[in-house]
Amino acid sequence: MSPRWDQLRIGRHTSLVVAVVLICLSLNTGLLSAQQYAISSVTTRGERTVDRSLILSVADLAVGSPLTSTVTQDAIRRIYGLGLFRDVRIEGEVVDDRIDLVV
Repeated sequence: MSPRWDQLRIGRHTSLVVAVVLICLSLNTGLLSAQQYAISSVTTRGERTVDRSLILSVADLAVGSPLTSTVTQDAIRRIYGLGLFRDVRIEGEVVDDRIDLVV
């Protein structure tokens, strides 16, 4: 018979990791909701064998549109879904109320 959820023993390390993840998520959510940026430019970096226009087309990050965590996650999923990359990141540099993105 399996123990109930309140009878499970969680080690200190696991508890600490869970606490740190929850704190990071709450801080990240607070930062994202405090300021929303419009996309001012989208460029690529690191592609060697794939045409940059394919990446930009699949990412579907429109200049002028608001950048949200959902938009970013969806773009990463679509690019990664091409099956051509091991690592996909979107980085940004904030300039006033706009953000320049690098995929």
